[in-house]
Amino acid sequence: MAAILGIIFYTLLVGASPSVLRAAIMGTLALFARQLGRRTGINTLAITAALMAGFSPNILWDAGFQLSFAATLGLVLYADPLLTWFTNLLARRLPLATARRIAEPVGSYLLFTLAAQVMTLPVIAYHFQRISLVSILANPVILPAQPAVMVLDGLAVLLGLIWQPLGQVAGYLA
Repeated sequence: MAAILGIIFYTLLVGASPSVLRAAIMGTLALFARQLGRRTGINTLAITAALMAGFSPNILWDAGFQLSFAATLGLVLYADPLLTWFTNLLARRLPLATARRIAEPVGSYLLFTLAAQVMTLPVIAYHFQRISLVSILANPVILPAQPAVMVLDGLAVLLGLIWQPLGQVAGYLA
């Protein structure tokens, strides 16, 4: 229950944009699924999209919703197959345990990012009429720093609520 309250608090704190709302609904459903011993995936994504469209049909035309949905769909559909493929590729030359240890961070930082990017490329091309090839290289490079930046940003917001100059200092660190 504390995790769900945390999800709700964070969603409200950052403004409940369509992408954040999608993540919050999917996170909440995933917590319930885990309690029931069920896995999440394409059905969770479809239920989330249906709920969001049921409350606000115009959300289907929101670029943020489309990008978030496409990226998540890429992860749901391609993350595990890509990780399995890469592990098997490495296992041809290395012991399986070593291949798995190497494949896990490569999957998290490169393959999963690639899966999300491939699915978002048509949405990006449609809405922005261009695709940045640099982003394909830049996203995996900045991904390791993202968790620390998110924590510092959240801390900056909380500290700023207590005393604005303190929040600004934390914001500069982020």
